[in-house]
Amino acid sequence: MLAIVLVVFIIELVVMAALTYWLGEVWRLRLALLDAAFLALLIAPPVYFLVLRPLRGEYERRLEAQRKAQLSNRLAMTDPLTGVLNRRAIKAALLEAMAHAERYRRPLSLAMLDLDQFKQVNDHYGHSTGDEALRLFVRVVQRRLRAPDRLGRFGGDEFLILLPETRLPDARVLTTRISELLDDSEFDVLGRSLRLAASIAEVEFEPGESLESILERVDRALYRVKGNHSIPAVVGRFGRR
Repeated sequence: MLAIVLVVFIIELVVMAALTYWLGEVWRLRLALLDAAFLALLIAPPVYFLVLRPLRGEYERRLEAQRKAQLSNRLAMTDPLTGVLNRRAIKAALLEAMAHAERYRRPLSLAMLDLDQFKQVNDHYGHSTGDEALRLFVRVVQRRLRAPDRLGRFGGDEFLILLPETRLPDARVLTTRISELLDDSEFDVLGRSLRLAASIAEVEFEPGESLESILERVDRALYRVKGNHSIPAVVGRFGRR
């Protein structure tokens, strides 16, 4: 409101000075100031309440609606427990990455991670501990990802990692680093010291293949990984503080 009064006051003062000059009248500063102030106080309230306030309200309503829409879209694409992409979003991101890789003939790899014997965590310590362990697991994995990589929760304890511009050997280097970091990490979960292990498989995108094909290939690769190494009883490796 004060800003409107000031603007109107200045405009009125300039208009009065111009009229005085054009009409050849004597400039009376004090009278001009009083007239400008009176007109400013008279005009400013209707301008504010009838024009600017409704415009401001409409702008704020649209801004809030836009913010809510963006939040809704983000929530629809995000796994509520871990904060990474959910199943639908990671599949959509994979489709987009596949289209880009095929169009520009660029490499693309996909990794699938599955926490070993994670069901024992929920059975032995409860779902609250399991949920917190998943959140901490995601943070550890994210520490090894690069800026263009995308992480998504594909199932209960299954995750997908999109690795753009990455050949299969390089993808295996990255997933090996993730495995080593997990081996070296001890998770403080609700007062318990836990260790987690994950089986990880990688495949490289083949031009022309479908979404279902690459997902099936990485799933089969993960199945082979699980079958080729013994998975320890995870709960037996957990300790209490």
